[in-house]
Amino acid sequence: MIKPDELSMVNITLKIPNKLLVSLEDYLQINYKLIDFSVIADTSEMYENDATFKKIVQEAKKIKDLRLQYINDNNYKYKK
Repeated sequence: MIKPDELSMVNITLKIPNKLLVSLEDYLQINYKLIDFSVIADTSEMYENDATFKKIVQEAKKIKDLRLQYINDNNYKYKK
């Protein structure tokens, strides 16, 4: 359950114009506790045209989902 007076970690992926990257990062650093800001490659063509890469992405999603489920099931054990 989300408690309004606590902090949450959020991970998002956005497509924005390159000219706004620096101002977005600055805004986030000023207004939030920015942990990571990374520009990632657009791999949509690679995903569509490379069967090996597509399989890797699908397997990575399964692992990511498994990790998230484990965290959701067990993280409470480590909260003070």
